[in-house]
Parts: sequence; structure tokens; C-alpha cells
Amino acid sequence: MNRRRFLSRAGIVTILVVGGGVWYANDEGAFSQGKGPAFQPWMDWDQPQTGILALVRAGILAASPHNSQPWLFRVKDNEIGVLADTRRNTGGLDPFLRELHISIGCAIENMCVAAPTAGYAASVQVAGGVLRLHSDTSTPQLIATVRCTPASLPFDPLYAMVPHRHTNRTPYELRALPASFQQDLLSIPQSLPDTKLFLFTADDQRSKIMDLVIQCDQTVYSDKAAIEGTAQWERVFRWKDVEQHQDGITLTNYGMSTHAASLLYSLPIPVAKAVMARMSKGSYSKQLTASPMFGIIAVRDRYLVDQCLQAGRLWERAHLLATAQGIAARPINEAIELIDIENAEGRPRVTEPKLAALTDDATWQPTFMFRMGYAAKIAPASPRRGLSRVLL
Repeated sequence: MNRRRFLSRAGIVTILVVGGGVWYANDEGAFSQGKGPAFQPWMDWDQPQTGILALVRAGILAASPHNSQPWLFRVKDNEIGVLADTRRNTGGLDPFLRELHISIGCAIENMCVAAPTAGYAASVQVAGGVLRLHSDTSTPQLIATVRCTPASLPFDPLYAMVPHRHTNRTPYELRALPASFQQDLLSIPQSLPDTKLFLFTADDQRSKIMDLVIQCDQTVYSDKAAIEGTAQWERVFRWKDVEQHQDGITLTNYGMSTHAASLLYSLPIPVAKAVMARMSKGSYSKQLTASPMFGIIAVRDRYLVDQCLQAGRLWERAHLLATAQGIAARPINEAIELIDIENAEGRPRVTEPKLAALTDDATWQPTFMFRMGYAAKIAPASPRRGLSRVLL
């Protein structure tokens, strides 16, 4: 019997020494990444089904801030009302709900990608409006209506990528991305007239972006309201929270191995917090350094609802396109979040000019930033709420 099999049968696979104590973690039963109801939507998304629910199944697999999934759907005849569940926000990190509305755009793009495969031509009607400082409300807000007309259309080639698109929070390889891929990305805004995409690959550009993002990250996460707003979506201490809520970011979503995550979920919370603090120190900076390409999605007015939706559709499609090419992606939005905080709290507006210096075009307002590259590790699926939780 080899050592690994012996330890597994003995029930002890890891010994951790921390804070003067010795803790043992069992390899079985601590948690089951990728299994259970919280992950079933990734497996059921293209199962045979009736009518336009196929679009909703694709929509719930879209990107959202901290995997908050702030969407609800009302299906009636041949149309789907897409509503914002504003209770599912990130608090002080997103005071205008700008990022929340961007995620609604991500869901709409997935729905439009899925429509031809389900036998429909999809058209989107946006409710419109201007974003204001968020005030608590429990009433879902209608953001857009997706109308579905039976039609025989060519399938969208990115449809098959929907269940494989996952945010990858690990370091990437400093290997240049294909020029053809970059051109494909830059062509996406042609169908989204109020958007523009800026890509940065030169060393000096990347260095400036890295410095800015790190500075903004430190400022944003020293803001009490921002910390409190995101803490509710951290599913990193109790696996039963993942199973219960079916949302948020897990340890493996942060790039931790299944083995290490199993250990931390088994530890007392104070010990797990101490270990995580030590493991995460400097990790974000390393991730940024190992990123061959950064991008900025900009709009004419970041606080117009329809332009938030366009930005979300652009990001979702860009991420699906990257997934098809085996390229990893992750948002890095701290600089734009800091703009929101400065505007909401009446602070000096110092961040906007720094971003304008990067794009060299102040007529476009950055609303989403990201990094892309080849990753050594495949990103795992995040927990998702199924149809029973999102259908009105």
C-alpha cells in the first residue's frame, strides 16, 4: 500500500500546524466541489426542455460581481422579462448598482447566444433610465424584455462555450495572445454602438495598469462599506453556506486546489481566516504581473442603464470568445469601483483622469476592466441558483 492510499484510508491526508495547534483534515466529506444542487445548472443548462426556458438556463450562467447573480426572470408567452433583484448587491462597492446592471447585460448576452439553438430569434427591449445612488428596495426592477420569435437561424458558434466560461483567478503565462484573437475582440463593439474596447499589451502600458489597479484595490478595500458589501458573498469558511445559498465565491473559485480547500473548510473559522490571510498576501499583485493583456470596456455614459447592459453584453461575449480559444479571463474593476465611491461619497475625483490617461480618450468613460492570458489551471465552476430560485 503506497503512502497516499494509506493516508486516505486512515482518513488523514493533511496536517496543518498553525498558531501553535495541529489540525487534521479528512479528504472525504469536507465538501464536494462541482457536485450537488449548487452546481446542477452547469450540467442541466442544455437539457431538453420546453419553449424559451432554454434561454433562462443560459442566462443564469452569466458573469456577475462576486457571483451575486442579481437577476430574476418572468416568462410569459414568447417573451422573457429580465429583472434586477437589487437586494443582491455588493453594497458600498457598487453604490450606483452599475456593476449589477452590467451583470444583467451579461445574462442577456447569454440568452441571445442561446436563442438560435432553441429555435428563436431574440430581440431586446431595454427599459432605460439613469442610475442613481442605490436606496434599499425589495421590489425587483424590470430592466429589459427579451422577445423570442420562432425562427430557423444559424447557431451562434459561442453557444457551446456557455457552460465552460468561468472566471480564472490564478496567475497566467506571460505569453502573447494571438493577434487574430485581439482583432476578434475589437470587432465585438461593432454591434454595440455605445461601447469601445481598449486593449493593452505593451510592457509600459501593463505596468501603468498594474500600479493603478493595486493602488485602487488598497483604497477600495480600506472602505468599510465596500468591505461589508462584499463580505456577504464570500463563501470561504463554511461549505454549507455554498449549498444553502448557491452563490458567492468559493475557495476553489479563488484558485485554491480542491485538496487545500477541503482542508480549510474543515478548520475552525478563526484558524481558516489566519491561514487565508497568510496565503493571499501579495497574490493579487502576482496575478496582475503574470497577465499578458489588459482590457478596458468604455461607454459614453457609465450611469445610463442601456449602456451598462451593452458593456455587460460585450464582456460576456469577450469571455465566451476567450474560452473558445483556451484563454482565461478575470475582471479587475477596482479603479472604476473607486470612481463610483468617489462620486457617491463626494471625494476628490482623482481616479477618472488616471484612466483617461490610459485610454488617451476622455470622451469614453471606462466601466469595466479585465485581464486575459493562458492559465496553467482550469477554473472551476461557481455555485449557481437554478430555475426554481430565479423564475417569478
